[in-house]
Amino acid sequence: MKAKILSAILVLSVLSLTADKTYGCSMHPYAELEAEPYAVIGMSVTLDGSDSYDPDGGGIRTYEWDFTNNGIYDYFETSSHHPDGAFDGKTTHVYDSNGTYTVMLKVTDKDAYEGGSSCKTDTDTCTVTVGEKVCNTTKGLYDTIQAAINDVDDGDTIVVGMDRYYENIYFNDKKITLTSISPNDWYVVAATVIEGDDVNNVVTFDSGDANSVLKGFTITGGGRGIYCAGASPTISNCVITDNNSSGNGGGIYDSNCSPTITDCFFVNNNANHGGGIYDFNSSPAMTNCVFAKNTADDGWTFQNNHKCRY
Repeated sequence: MKAKILSAILVLSVLSLTADKTYGCSMHPYAELEAEPYAVIGMSVTLDGSDSYDPDGGGIRTYEWDFTNNGIYDYFETSSHHPDGAFDGKTTHVYDSNGTYTVMLKVTDKDAYEGGSSCKTDTDTCTVTVGEKVCNTTKGLYDTIQAAINDVDDGDTIVVGMDRYYENIYFNDKKITLTSISPNDWYVVAATVIEGDDVNNVVTFDSGDANSVLKGFTITGGGRGIYCAGASPTISNCVITDNNSSGNGGGIYDSNCSPTITDCFFVNNNANHGGGIYDFNSSPAMTNCVFAKNTADDGWTFQNNHKCRY
C-alpha cells in the first residue's frame, strides 16, 4: 500500500514539474504604488513604485505609469531606458489642473516572455487630489496658508501654489516645512507672494519653531518681513522686500535666536534701526545673501549687538 502511495506522489510531482515547464507560469510580480495624496497645480508629485517586487527573485523588468488612468501609459522605464536618470521604480509628474486623479502602475517581471502575460504582470493604483492654492501633502487642501499651518502636525510639509496670499502667518510652534512648488526657481519665488497688512510681521517664528523651514517665497508688505524670537528656523530662497517697520528690523528682526539664512534677497526694506536686518542677542548664519537699497532712520541697514555670521 505504501509503495502505491509513494508511486502516486511521484507521478503527481512529475506532472506538476512538467506543467510548470510547459506553460512557464511562475508567480506574477506584485505592484506597489505610493504617492503624496494631495498636491497643488504645478507641484512635482513623486509616484513611487520602488516597493514592487517579484517573488520568484528575478526582479522587475519594466515599470509603466498611467498618470490619469485613461488606459495610456505615459512613461516607462527599464534598466536600459530611464529618461529621468535612474531605474528605481520612481518617477514624477506635474498636474496642470485641479481634480482627483487615479494613477496606475504596471510592473512586468524579467521572465515575462516565457509564459502567459497574466502570470507576469501586476498593477496597482493610487489617487492624487490636486488643488489650486495650498496643500498639506498628507492631510488635505486649503485656501490659505495659515489654515494649513493650523492643521499640521510636526514634520508635515505644506506646499503653496503660485499666487498672492494676503495674510500674516504664524508658525505656532510647529516644526514644519513651508515651501513654494519649486523654491529653486526664481520665477516661482517671484510669483508666490505672502503680502502682509502693512502693520504686523508677515512671517512670525517663535520659541517652538527651532526646526521649521521656510523656502521659496516673496515676503512683502509688512511692518517687518520676518520676526524670529527664540527660534532658529532655516530660511532659504526668499525675497524679503518692501517691508517698513516703525521699530527695529525692516527685513528681519532676530531676538535670542540663531536662524540659518541662505540664498535670500533683502531689498528696499526700511526701519528705525537695521533696515535690512536687526539682531538682538542673536547669531544668524547667513550664506550667499544679497542686501540692497535697505534704509534706516539711523543710517544702519545692518545692526546687531551680538555676533553675526554672513
